[in-house]
Amino acid sequence: MIGMRLEGVNPYNTTQNSILNIVQIQGARMRLNIDGLDHSYDFWRNTDSKFLFPIGFSHKNGLKLKAPNGLGYMNPNELDNYLNGRPSVISDFPTSDLNNDLSLVEIGMKLEAVDAHNPMFVRPATVVDINFTNSKLKIHYDGWPNLYDIW
Repeated sequence: MIGMRLEGVNPYNTTQNSILNIVQIQGARMRLNIDGLDHSYDFWRNTDSKFLFPIGFSHKNGLKLKAPNGLGYMNPNELDNYLNGRPSVISDFPTSDLNNDLSLVEIGMKLEAVDAHNPMFVRPATVVDINFTNSKLKIHYDGWPNLYDIW
């Protein structure tokens, strides 16, 4: 999947969707590059992020898709021409195994968690509770007050 393109919310301007390039995969996380920007703007997302979409999502849902060169927005024909020959995610993106099987997780397990208040940062965290009924984990950011725990 490295080198594949998909659409996603630009973390530096959350009002626009951009074309993203998968440049690295570690477990259920991907390092993504915004097409047209250098790698200093790369960011990480989980494969099941609600901010990632298959190619064509923006146009199908009446949203604007930012052009890779940073100038204007792409219409469907421009997108097709741009992606010609580039591998692309064209269907719903797969979810991570953790979302499908919470029995793999235990209270006290250490993990890295995307900071819910600042999603550009990943923090060391601990699983402090599991709700099997609602398929949710309660995460405590290590070294932070319990006030910042999230489900």
